[in-house]
Amino acid sequence: MSMIKRMRLFIYLMIGVALSGMAFLMCIPFLHYDKMQSYQEIYLDNALYQSVKISDRYGEYLYDGGYSDDEWTRLATFHVLGDTYGSVPGAVLNDIESDETLTIDLSWQKGAYQLLKQSGLNGTILAADFRTGEIYCMVSTPSVDVLNNTEVEEGAYLNKATTCFPPGSTFKTATIACLLEAGIASGTYNCTGREGDVSCLTAHGSVNTIRNKDDEYGDVSCLTAHGSVNLKQALYESCNCGISYFGKTYLTPSQWEKDIARFHLLDNTVIAGCEIASGFVDASEDWMWAMDGQGKDLISPAALACFYGAIANDGIYHPLTLNMGQTLEEDEIMSLGSARWIQEALREGMHVWYGDALDGWGKTGTAEVGDGTDHAWFVCCLDDPEIVIVTMLAGGGSSQRALDITTEFVNCYVREVE
Repeated sequence: MSMIKRMRLFIYLMIGVALSGMAFLMCIPFLHYDKMQSYQEIYLDNALYQSVKISDRYGEYLYDGGYSDDEWTRLATFHVLGDTYGSVPGAVLNDIESDETLTIDLSWQKGAYQLLKQSGLNGTILAADFRTGEIYCMVSTPSVDVLNNTEVEEGAYLNKATTCFPPGSTFKTATIACLLEAGIASGTYNCTGREGDVSCLTAHGSVNTIRNKDDEYGDVSCLTAHGSVNLKQALYESCNCGISYFGKTYLTPSQWEKDIARFHLLDNTVIAGCEIASGFVDASEDWMWAMDGQGKDLISPAALACFYGAIANDGIYHPLTLNMGQTLEEDEIMSLGSARWIQEALREGMHVWYGDALDGWGKTGTAEVGDGTDHAWFVCCLDDPEIVIVTMLAGGGSSQRALDITTEFVNCYVREVE
């Protein structure tokens, strides 16, 4: 073979090798598409996290290309902002695309966090405008300091405002709403401390009593016998037996379940753009206790805030939102008459039991967990400003503790009472 032919063959081989290499390199993105896409996303996400700015409703920066230098701000806003790893479901940083102004008030947020920390209890405080659904405060403890997270408490990544818990007596209001929507607005009951398979902690007195036809719906008790109570008193005196009696007498389990769902108490979309835990009720077992917020009931503080907010808003439900200026579709979940009846009953109850602690109305609740501990609840709606507040203390015991923290939060931060 001549030298020229050998050179020509060599050149052809080199060209073939070069073309094969180029073809291989062109195939790499297709052969490793997932990894290449992942690297690209990480690069773009990091670039976004380093440039994006998030502020509260008054322009105070919560995140400015990085977390705040203030430790209290980082701790108080962790469950709202989340981290760059998506550790907190529904957090703002999970889906952020550009600068955002949130509805929260940083001073309320930090104040609520500090009150929970000072109490030594883990829980949540959520406050929102019940006319618009704008969230002013959503705090959960324990929290995480993203710049110093070498020691993280158990449950710190859990946002308790969007997690479901037994609601206790705060849920009695929902059963009352079912009765009112069914046309039952009055009646009397004699609480002797026990009804069917239900009992009270104390006797409430003599009333016109119609005993359960049978005990198919279970047994309920009160801590005391409340004696004679009407429908309003059964609500604000938190009479387990009375609520269960009226419920089983005038409602059906299926009707009750449908109304609870219609009130959006089980929804996982009560915060716009954020999927939270779905609530749960079951009337097929222990319906008597379920009507009182026990049994298998599980409701999120966020859903409870929406429900009570709808009552304060004369029956009009608004989803919650963290985004300033967002307009959301409202829903009439109960009549004006039902909403006003509940407002009046709980306002009367607040005055009877707690005097003028708060200018508004609300409902306490103690939820038995089953392990010997109780969750402490308090839900209230203020007249001025028009805010719904839900406080839940996990393992907090008496609902009085939740009421006390809420009162301090309102006086020190919401109204800034001297």
